[in-house]
Amino acid sequence: MGDPPPRRRRLWLVFLAALLAASLYSSDAADASKERIFSVIGAGECSDCASKKVNDADVFEALQVAINCRAGEGDQYQIRGIGKLDKDGKFLVKLPGNLVNKDGELREDCFAQLHGGPMNAPCPAPHGSLETAKIVLKSVDGGKQTLSTAGKLSFTAETCASAFFWHFPWFKPLPKFPLPQYPWYFPPLYSPPSTPAYQPPTTPVYTPPSTPVYQPPPTPVYSPPPVYKPPPVPTPSPVPVYKPPPVYKPPPSYQPPVYTPPPVPIYKPPPVYKPPPTYNPPVYTPPPVPVYKPPPVYKPP
Repeated sequence: MGDPPPRRRRLWLVFLAALLAASLYSSDAADASKERIFSVIGAGECSDCASKKVNDADVFEALQVAINCRAGEGDQYQIRGIGKLDKDGKFLVKLPGNLVNKDGELREDCFAQLHGGPMNAPCPAPHGSLETAKIVLKSVDGGKQTLSTAGKLSFTAETCASAFFWHFPWFKPLPKFPLPQYPWYFPPLYSPPSTPAYQPPTTPVYTPPSTPVYQPPPTPVYSPPPVYKPPPVPTPSPVPVYKPPPVYKPPPSYQPPVYTPPPVPIYKPPPVYKPPPTYNPPVYTPPPVPVYKPPPVYKPP
């Protein structure tokens, strides 16, 4: 047998190439299916949106969150995942499975950081917010491990300018009022004089005077004469009653005090102390001998 024709050879090579590509794709898909993927959940919090009267939903939807993990012992960080915030400030970022141990702990120190603005620059973190941005294991439920931030990612609308905020427009200053009059120059317009129109005089209309209506004079109303009361009779003033002048008694004459000698004290004789009575011990006497009577003699009846 000779060599196969060129067309059949080309078909055979295409078949082998397709078979090899399918085997490689199936092996890559199997390896990808074996790779674990973990999700990090969290939420952002605007600390000054309420005071500045800014809608939180508009600010959240324009921000992104990046998961930065420390590579090695230095201070170099690599971005492992990026996600967006929804209108409620919540986010979900997927991480590759090689960053997590079997027990759910991260192999590297990972932190969440907000990004915003026209250049999608990192938002400055407030003081003391590094601990709340750290990624930790939240829960393990039936083999499903959930990672989250230690707290809410706090930011301010003033320092973390999102793409929602436009630059404040610059308006030119308005001119001062009143505005100056611009000198407009026009050629004079010649108009012929207007022909006067003859108006006949108006005929006067005679109106007779109105007939006066006679009004009788008003009837006078006389008020009754005033009643004069006689003047009050003055009452005589009461005769004053004079009290006799008080009789002043002469002051008592001064009598010098009479000093009497103190009474002679009478001293009682001292008490005579009698000697205490002599103690005599009691004399014990034996009890009297009882005298027993003979029993009574009962006589027969």
